[in-house]
Amino acid sequence: MERHCTTTAVRKFQFHTTNYYYYYYYYYYYYYYYYYYYYYYYYYYYYYYYYYYYYYYYYYYYYYYYYYYYYYYYYYYYYYYYYYYYYYYYYYYYYYYYYYYYYYKNMFPTQDEPSSSPTSTPG
Repeated sequence: MERHCTTTAVRKFQFHTTNYYYYYYYYYYYYYYYYYYYYYYYYYYYYYYYYYYYYYYYYYYYYYYYYYYYYYYYYYYYYYYYYYYYYYYYYYYYYYYYYYYYYYKNMFPTQDEPSSSPTSTPG
């Protein structure tokens, strides 16, 4: 009887000891599990946060870079376009101006030129 009670007490002690062992085991298991879970969660959260931050940063950087690049490109393009346009415009304007000027000028004799009329007197 005494041996039976002692054996039962030892078994109950081992049972409770084992229960506490597993209790603390799972307690620390889930503690570190959620600890590292949230650790890596926030780690990747901030990782992707800064990733997209710099992504959009360089995105808008190159966007405005090429925007102003093509802006000034077309600006100078049309600048030189109209520059040469008006250059050749005035070039041909004065070309035809002097062309018709000398053309019509030579069509009629001036007062300094001698007349071919037989009635004209020299001097």
